[in-house]
Amino acid sequence: MGRIYGVRAVISDVEWRDDLNLPLSETTPGIVRTIPSTPILFEKLSKLVTKNIIMHMAANTNREQLKKLGRCEIEEMFYLGNVKFINVYFGKLTNKTGTSSYVMK
Repeated sequence: MGRIYGVRAVISDVEWRDDLNLPLSETTPGIVRTIPSTPILFEKLSKLVTKNIIMHMAANTNREQLKKLGRCEIEEMFYLGNVKFINVYFGKLTNKTGTSSYVMK
C-alpha cells in the first residue's frame, strides 16, 4: 500500500483498555497495550497518511511513552477538577509548548 496524499490530519481514538472484558473505567497507562497498539498505529499513520496526528487517549496514559513517539503537545481535558482524557498532537499540529490544560464546564 502506498502513501495516501491530501490528508491534512488524522484523529485516532484507540481502545483504552487492554482487555475488552474489563469495565470501561479500567484503562491501561501503557500505550503498547491499547487496542490497537498506539505505537504501531502511530507508525502506520505517519508513514502511510500524514505526520499530523491527534490521538485521543485515557487520562492515565503514560506521557513519557507518548513523547518517545516524537515531538508532541499533550492537552489535558478537565471536568470538575479531574483530568478526564488527553489529546496528543503530533506534526505541524504542535505549537511547541509541551503541555497545555483546558477546563470543560
